[in-house]
Amino acid sequence: MWRWHFYAGLVFTPFLLILAVTGGMYLFKPQIEERLYHDLYHVQAQSQSVSPSAQVQAVKEKYPGADVLTYKPSDRSTRSSEVGISLKDHTYTIFVNPHNGHIIGKLDDSSRLMNQIEELYTLSVFSPRAQDEATIHLDQYTGAVLADYRYGNYGFMGKLIALGITLHKGTQFGFMNQLMGLIICIGIAGIAISGALLWWKRKPAKNIGAPKGPEGNAMRIVTCIIVVFGILFPLVGLSLVIVWLLDFFVIKQIPALKRFLNA
Repeated sequence: MWRWHFYAGLVFTPFLLILAVTGGMYLFKPQIEERLYHDLYHVQAQSQSVSPSAQVQAVKEKYPGADVLTYKPSDRSTRSSEVGISLKDHTYTIFVNPHNGHIIGKLDDSSRLMNQIEELYTLSVFSPRAQDEATIHLDQYTGAVLADYRYGNYGFMGKLIALGITLHKGTQFGFMNQLMGLIICIGIAGIAISGALLWWKRKPAKNIGAPKGPEGNAMRIVTCIIVVFGILFPLVGLSLVIVWLLDFFVIKQIPALKRFLNA
């Protein structure tokens, strides 16, 4: 198992590095998108505004045949509203001036940098702070509120999970939360890179440099531990059986592969 831990380290090092780099970028999603989409995000402040339904109607008229999926209201007088639509098997975000209902522009959701990063993590859509999250059900005919479910309605575990998500995304405590997340990402990237460099400098010229497995009593103890964990965690046990079969019936039966992997 020592060797297989070593192999796993080599295989997953690139993935850890990718996740650390993209995770560090995602932490600063507000600042990055502010730069990328500045012209779509900002409008001239005015005293009057149009209703959300009028803004959505303007989008429907501009894009006939589109299905409206979401509406994100403007959170300040200089910020545009966002209407999410589905059109011809694509989803788009339409930016609307909330003061006059004019369409500012649109973005293909699949082309947005942060959406592509989100696909790596399959992050759920949470408000910047978990305490601001609200799920509201409305009567489609009268507009009456049928249910209003907020953070205060969550149980202990629900609140803990919601808080964990916003902490992980760097949105719970503002810039300091982003900074702490960035430090963690840099640390993960540093461990991945330094580990790979140390292995490369120390490995023998003719093989991969995998460690030899324990022998005698040490091997028996390790086997017992593996069996116990395999029983307690069946999926782990199944993966260990597959690894052992691969090691014994494939790697150890091919001399060149056995020498290279130090089996």
